[in-house]
Amino acid sequence: MGTAGGKIAEAVHGAMGSSQRKGASRTWNDVADRTADVILLVMSLLKRLSLDGEQIFAARLASVAERSGAPPVRCTTTHEDGSGAPHSIRSPGGQRPAPRCGISQEPCPLHRPGACAPGRPARASTSCAQRSGGPFRSIRRNRPLHAMASRRTADMATTIPTRCPKESLRPSASPEELCGAAPVVDGHCLAHLSSDQLQAYLANLATGADIHTRNVVFTSDLLQRLLRAVAGRSSELGKADFRGATFSERVSFREATFTGHTNFRGATFCEDTDFGNVTFTGHTDFRGATFTKDTDFGNVTFTGHTDFRGATFTKDTNFSDAFFYEHADFGGATFTKDTNFSDVTFTEDASFSSAAFTGHASFRDATFTKNADFSGGRVEGRAEMVGCAASGLVWARARIAGELVVEAAAARVDLSGVRASGRVGLRLRGARVDLSEAVFTGPVTVHGLQTAIAGVDETTIAWEGTEPGGPAPRVKMVSLRNADAERLVLTDVDLSECRFAGMQQLEKITLDGRCRLATDPRGTRQVLAEEHHWRAARPRPRPRKTRLATRWRAAPDGVAVVDAARLEVLYRQLRKALEDSKNEPGAADFYYGEMQMRRHSGRGFAERALVWTYWLVAGYGLRAWRAIAALAVLVALVAVAVKYAGFPGEPVPYIDALLYSLRSAFLINVKSAHVPETVTRWGEVFRIVLRITVPLLLGLAGLAIRNRVKR
Repeated sequence: MGTAGGKIAEAVHGAMGSSQRKGASRTWNDVADRTADVILLVMSLLKRLSLDGEQIFAARLASVAERSGAPPVRCTTTHEDGSGAPHSIRSPGGQRPAPRCGISQEPCPLHRPGACAPGRPARASTSCAQRSGGPFRSIRRNRPLHAMASRRTADMATTIPTRCPKESLRPSASPEELCGAAPVVDGHCLAHLSSDQLQAYLANLATGADIHTRNVVFTSDLLQRLLRAVAGRSSELGKADFRGATFSERVSFREATFTGHTNFRGATFCEDTDFGNVTFTGHTDFRGATFTKDTDFGNVTFTGHTDFRGATFTKDTNFSDAFFYEHADFGGATFTKDTNFSDVTFTEDASFSSAAFTGHASFRDATFTKNADFSGGRVEGRAEMVGCAASGLVWARARIAGELVVEAAAARVDLSGVRASGRVGLRLRGARVDLSEAVFTGPVTVHGLQTAIAGVDETTIAWEGTEPGGPAPRVKMVSLRNADAERLVLTDVDLSECRFAGMQQLEKITLDGRCRLATDPRGTRQVLAEEHHWRAARPRPRPRKTRLATRWRAAPDGVAVVDAARLEVLYRQLRKALEDSKNEPGAADFYYGEMQMRRHSGRGFAERALVWTYWLVAGYGLRAWRAIAALAVLVALVAVAVKYAGFPGEPVPYIDALLYSLRSAFLINVKSAHVPETVTRWGEVFRIVLRITVPLLLGLAGLAIRNRVKR
């Protein structure tokens, strides 16, 4: 029985065309056949369970009829066996005549003349049950019930057609194309009814009745008559099924309220469409709908899930002041002309993935309580998101041939994998920006705003590391990995966590305003985040440096550590970028980082020794105090050597040797009676060393000071 019931359900789904893949794979004849099989199966089961099955069935049927409130007309035919003798039922008191049939019809379908199978003649005064031994014996022999079910199936096939057979009224239909809409009267759809039939049908519709007009072609007059019949004066509509419908004239649902599931999937709107001030309280489905003229969804309220996936808007589209309480999905939609989403509010995620904007698209003052997903989208005109607030703005893998302008307060902005040939301008507040693997052939700017955007409520945004309502952090660039940008300008952006590895044309980047990078644990210079990762990953065999090593930040999970040779190239490119922008002090730190990575990159011993000495005595020409300290140490050591080997005879006092070293180093004529005028050959050597090294160290100290103050 369960299997038979499942076959009925399968046949119904096939007859209704519920499967998008199979379509109408069954007919209502199949549904009737499956239903007749279940009836036969149940009656056979009743016969096997009880010898008095016919009496039980008749009594149950009479009880149901009595509960319905209408007095039934009983069938008076007497059950008899095949020999004509009265059918008897054994009982403890003996035999008694069989009861009347009792089915609520005179005569019932089982005792109607001619109900037997072919080959068994029937008379008007007798019944098939009299010749076959009762209705349940007929199941085993001549099966009149099956014959009746077949006849019922044929009747059903003539009264319940699956599609309207008239010619199609679609404007673009071919002459031989059939309508195929859902029939309502005599197999005809709503659009093919005569005037009298339409008037009678609409008069029988109750207020708030469900609308089932799948694939119907509507004129403006037909639609308004239907809406007046169903909604009345309240403008409230229940469940509305307009799947595949075609609206050949101007459509207006203004100020209507759809209280149930609303389905416009695959509908076509040939003229202007007006849904202004409409309220959709249930699930709303516009998947694959086509709007060929101007479309107005202004001030619309969607309280349920909203689905516009694959919809096409070929003219101007207006969603201004719309309110979406649940998830809104515009994935794959196409907006050909001007599109207006100004002052719209999305309280849940809004998806515009793979959507195409070929005209001007405005999201001015829009509010996205959660994420706004434009990943894989396409912008050929101008798209602007000015005065927006969002938890996340995702434009990953988008194609921008026109112009994208964003001025928003958002916790996260993702433009990874973007391909942009036009201008991209980002004015952001508190966002973490990801430009990894993006390619910008046009100009791109990222500006971190220091003050709140006028009219934008930041209290609902959960900033990184803070609770909602907290102060907005600085705009932070988290990744430029493998990006390629010819003209990238970063203004007032935090680069302390930014990863530059793999970026092309890094030397063309422009750092404007206060772009802050990470610092080393001592806070003496700016470093890249990749150097933090590299130093934190290095083995530290000496315990005395362990505490300092732990202050270097380790790489996040899934981020590869860049080696010293690659870091040297990154520092060199950034140094060139800052030198080209006349930022010499900023370039000095990158030069220091470049030399540090060169010292650790494992070149030949001679070069490493030279670079190590350069770092030790002058900090690569950037640490003036090291050069001065090296000069003082050199003069002091030479004074010791002069004391013992610089003069003939006994060693002179150290102070006299120091005075001699200073006089030789700085060409100062210091007269002292205790300092001999004659020196040994070693004394001459010490004097030459001082004459060469001291000017060199003084020059390195002056160079370091110049690099720090040069503009």
